[in-house]
Amino acid sequence: MATIHVRNVPEEVAAGVKSLARAHRRSMESEVLELISQAISGENRPPARHINFDLLKAIDLGEVDFEPMHISIEEPDR
Repeated sequence: MATIHVRNVPEEVAAGVKSLARAHRRSMESEVLELISQAISGENRPPARHINFDLLKAIDLGEVDFEPMHISIEEPDR
C-alpha cells in the first residue's frame, strides 16, 4: 500500500477531520482515507447545488452557526 503525507494542513481543517472522525468513531487516518475514497469514487456525493449542512454542523468551527437555506431553481418555460 502507498503512503501519503500531507503538510501544511490548516488547523481548522485538521480540527474538522478530527471532529468527523470522532463522530464516526474512527481514527483521523481512517477518516481521511474514507473522505478521499468517497471523493474519488463520487459515492454519497450530493448534487452540485445541494449543501450538506449536517456535515458542516459536524465540523467544530466554534461559534459559527449554519442554518439551512432553501433555494428554488425553476426550469425555464419551453
